[in-house]
Amino acid sequence: MKVNMRKSISFLEGGIDFISPTKISGWVFSNKINFTEVRLISNQELISRVDIDEEREDVVKKFGVKCTPGFSINLMNITKEINIDDMSFIAMSFDGKYDVEISFLTKPKTNLKKLDKILKSGLIGLDGHFDGITQEGILHGWAAKVNQDKPISVWLCSKNTNPIEVKCNQEHGGLENLKIIQNCGFLLDSNYLDDVWIDKEIWFTFDEKGEYRLPQEKIIKISKELIKQKDDQFKSNDLSEIKDYQFIEKNYNIEELENQLEIISSSIKNINYLEKDIKRSFFYRLKKILKSRNN
Repeated sequence: MKVNMRKSISFLEGGIDFISPTKISGWVFSNKINFTEVRLISNQELISRVDIDEEREDVVKKFGVKCTPGFSINLMNITKEINIDDMSFIAMSFDGKYDVEISFLTKPKTNLKKLDKILKSGLIGLDGHFDGITQEGILHGWAAKVNQDKPISVWLCSKNTNPIEVKCNQEHGGLENLKIIQNCGFLLDSNYLDDVWIDKEIWFTFDEKGEYRLPQEKIIKISKELIKQKDDQFKSNDLSEIKDYQFIEKNYNIEELENQLEIISSSIKNINYLEKDIKRSFFYRLKKILKSRNN
């Protein structure tokens, strides 16, 4: 297929900005031409065709217009062989008059090698999402392999840090339509991480080497304020300072409180090297007291 550039630089912006073991995604925007689909071509053969119809809040904010400029090519749906040396991504206009080649927005050679490696590996089928961080400092999301019953692991990563393995075996709603196991969520309490993680951009990856990131909506950092709250909390959380347990019983359902503590405890268990310190924490001791009172 011959690519018709037609002064493409002047009226089209965008490209591919994400690669994972599940998909290739990106965005296309033009304020003059209505581009509606992206095609993956290899050896002059159509490999995949997808609509440009996904929401991209960052692109909408950048250009100040309402549109759905995103697209995703599902690697699991690709059945034909791809030749990386003879491959192109083509953005097509609605009327077929314009077909413009798009490319990787950053590090094109590196990303081509990464894509080639994925296609030749056993990683295809891994899916997931890093949902973000709560006000309490809980990092959360989900990850699984399609049509596999065994839970997988993901790794918390940042620059100049050793990755931390996190098991994906927690409940996570909203995934009923996907062909993945029910308990594929992950939780990690950032309050128990070493100070080396403070104020650093963080992300999760499907692999320990940190090559394949989970999708996420925005840049996420562990703030100093969360760590400070943790330090202040444990300095004051001596059980001898809790004078009125009737307040807890009156204002909280004991069973609900235990469930919340169970969630916190499950995220804590993902950090094995801090297990001893955590067991001495206020939450652990309070949970033991609540269990003994119920018995």
